[in-house]
Amino acid sequence: MIAILATHPDDLLYIQARLTFLSGERELKEGVKTIHGFFGEEEVVLLATGPSGYLGALYADLVINRYDPDVVYCVGDCFALSPLVKEGDIVIGTKCFLHGVNYHAIGEEYGAIPGLPAALPCSASLGSTALSLAGSSGLRAFAGGILSGEKAIFDKDEFDEILLRRYAGKDLYAYDNSSAGAALSCYLHRKSFLPIRVVSLVPGMEEGRLRYRRIALEALPGVGRIIFGLCSSHQSKKGGA
Repeated sequence: MIAILATHPDDLLYIQARLTFLSGERELKEGVKTIHGFFGEEEVVLLATGPSGYLGALYADLVINRYDPDVVYCVGDCFALSPLVKEGDIVIGTKCFLHGVNYHAIGEEYGAIPGLPAALPCSASLGSTALSLAGSSGLRAFAGGILSGEKAIFDKDEFDEILLRRYAGKDLYAYDNSSAGAALSCYLHRKSFLPIRVVSLVPGMEEGRLRYRRIALEALPGVGRIIFGLCSSHQSKKGGA
């Protein structure tokens, strides 16, 4: 089984429309519902977590405990942190950081939960395959770190302050509201994890605040094509095992 988590339900529309034998919604936990379908012979479970790293961690944990997926993907939009990326580009996560976690006073690196790494890992092998799939599809994609926080930050000066004071030298490419939470649960459960995000806004471009969701929805089919390419690769490896 493959689990695909998204920030918003609309982020899953392209993927959901291309699954077969949809079995409808199943209640995961007290009103939290998942959607199930098949890509080839592989069952796929879909869930929108909402824009929250805490909910991303909680819902990923629920999905892993209930369905034990082989791999967890996290999709949706993100804001650019690197000057290399622009609206419509795709960022494939190499590591994730939790913004707002601060145990610095007791000697922990900023962003680190005591006993855990500050940089939560993403699957290097899946990331390499995803980057190759993006290139073969004519999509502009970059591999880099993702920072996740609880609020949408539009102000470039605020981002610059965060990066300078807390995350200098961390090679961060994007900011979102859910990837690091899911990465945390996958790390604790030792599950393969990969976030694939569309850049919907470059902070400092004021006009972008009015259109960032539209840009995300227009570009997310590219993420869907990468996901299905990864699913095909996953099935081929299982078939050859």
